Amino acid sequence: MQFQKRRDDRGGEYFAVVGLGTCEELEIVIPATHKGLPVKEIATSAFDSNRDTRATSLISISIPDSVTSIGDRAFGGCSGLTSITIPASVTLIGNRAFGGCSGLTGVYITDLAAWCRIDFEGNWAANLLSPARHLYWNGEEAKNLTIPAGITEIKPYTFYGFCGLESVTIPDGVTEIGDSAFYFCSGLTSITIPNSVTSIGSSAFSSCNGLTSITIPNSVTSIGSSAFFSCNGLTSITIPNSVTEIGAATFEYCSGLESVTIGSGVTSIGERAFHNCSGLTSITIPDGVTEIGAVAFSGCSGLTSVYYTGTPDDWAEMQIASYNSDLTNATRYYYSAEENTDGQHWHYDPATGKPVVWTKEEA
Repeated sequence: MQFQKRRDDRGGEYFAVVGLGTCEELEIVIPATHKGLPVKEIATSAFDSNRDTRATSLISISIPDSVTSIGDRAFGGCSGLTSITIPASVTLIGNRAFGGCSGLTGVYITDLAAWCRIDFEGNWAANLLSPARHLYWNGEEAKNLTIPAGITEIKPYTFYGFCGLESVTIPDGVTEIGDSAFYFCSGLTSITIPNSVTSIGSSAFSSCNGLTSITIPNSVTSIGSSAFFSCNGLTSITIPNSVTEIGAATFEYCSGLESVTIGSGVTSIGERAFHNCSGLTSITIPDGVTEIGAVAFSGCSGLTSVYYTGTPDDWAEMQIASYNSDLTNATRYYYSAEENTDGQHWHYDPATGKPVVWTKEEA
């Protein structure tokens, strides 16, 4: 192998692996030290097949626990790799580090907390789960996970594409679920989010088709765009009062969604927020909503009932952008705590807490 001496931020010397060099082995073992110094880095394009075509024939690579970073396209196009073990020492994986590793079917780790701390450089293509789809923890597929105590953030892209994941329990202390953290975890059926979480990032649960329900705690104040995009197994959702905005495309293409309750703190509903939620039949909208973006309810052909907490005058003042006829054409009911039998008002059923239209008095 080929090495290059480098210095870290503190001036300490170490070696980086920069290429195959004269190595003819197909099963690569990267040493923990070289010439008496630690090997801490696998450099950008070190084993990139575009740089050295021999890399396509590599069968396995052993990474020592001295390595802390894996550079951009470090293993690009290593199509012969079928599995790889990431040591707990790794804290950074660069863009497309394992891009084109089409044979990769498993990622192996021994420390879940260390995996949760890896910086994937804010890019889905940095996570090797994208091609591999399966994560093994201490030799067994990590289907049912409890995030370790001490983790305060599920970083962006941490479990991106992990289709074998079935359930996740997030402990108290976690405050943020990052962008695309669970993107395309298609096997995920259950997740527990604690009251410590304040932010759910963009596309955090996008394309998690196995999710049938999720409870968003009252601690959450921010839900990013496309957070639940194409979660077509969801049948109902309640947005807590703590949330102030429903971002663009948050529930777009959630075709199984039947009912939505929007909390009183929400003031705006973004573009395409519920676009093509074809199964949606009812929605509760608070009087604090002042604007609804374009196409927010386009494709909601099943929407028949809108339960609005304000008055007709309040509704008339709301800014509703174009292509929302499925919303505006639905039957609209206005909230009244007192019995009102004109057929245009609703109240909360004391037994179920769900909206119920006051019975219309017969003529």
